[in-house]
Amino acid sequence: MNALRTYDHADFEIERLVADKASTTVTVCVPTRETAKTIEGTVTSLLELSELGLVDQVVVVDASSEDGTADVAAAAGAEVHDEAALMPEFGAVMGKGDAMWRSLSVCRGDLISFVDGDVSDFAGHYASGLLGPLLVEPEVEFVRGHFERPFAVREGELPGEGGRVTELLCKPLFALLSPELLAFSQPLAGEIAARRELLHRISFATGYAVEAAMQIDVWREVGMDGMAEVDLASKRNDHQSLKALSNMSIEVAEGISRRLRSARDQGAEVGALEPAASVEPRTVDRPPFAEVSSPATLAEAERD
Repeated sequence: MNALRTYDHADFEIERLVADKASTTVTVCVPTRETAKTIEGTVTSLLELSELGLVDQVVVVDASSEDGTADVAAAAGAEVHDEAALMPEFGAVMGKGDAMWRSLSVCRGDLISFVDGDVSDFAGHYASGLLGPLLVEPEVEFVRGHFERPFAVREGELPGEGGRVTELLCKPLFALLSPELLAFSQPLAGEIAARRELLHRISFATGYAVEAAMQIDVWREVGMDGMAEVDLASKRNDHQSLKALSNMSIEVAEGISRRLRSARDQGAEVGALEPAASVEPRTVDRPPFAEVSSPATLAEAERD
């Protein structure tokens, strides 16, 4: 078993990354839903990296937020798209993973990074840290971030108590069914970066199944040799209710179940969950973007 490449965001100086970047183009995409409180700071930090020459395109894909997220992001200088307007031929948008998949129609970079839009302590090192391994290590094709995830309580914060779905569902399932994937500290982190060709080769699970499914798909596609993890220091965002986390957990478990069954059927030495036949799936898989027959959409993205 090959060891996962690990880094700290401080390993990558902006000047070095810009020099290594050369003619490579970079897109950072922020899928959002009701994040008006935090999106301006996120966009501002990313545009500062653009001014330094590291980021070429800052895209916000918004879920028709009612709190004005799209307007705030546009005023801050981002390229903003409503998720429902992207690839409408595929019907209604089915959550975060679907929005990320559709965003590939407007993300032009050779390297594409996704970051969450609800992070109150977001800073430029999120993007530079994620992009670092891709720019300095030719063998790396996929990078995921990890963080200190404090849990906010009335008295202050409880260190390390955030990320409840990761700790209570995802990691236990990986431990039982595919222990190699435990190499990643936070396999559900929304902060990733990858080479565009890789993202175009894999399918995207819709909803909150996207991160777990992508973790397995990329592992199967490029192995641990092609993956890396970067310490991005801390991540603070609002905590969801237990009911919301329960619904999220079902989607995550569904993504893990579907991907590991496929991997097992292809001969991988992994375990797999078998949902009851009567259970209606909550998520679907969007096809690899490279296989999508939407020439008009792709031509428009290239032309912009």
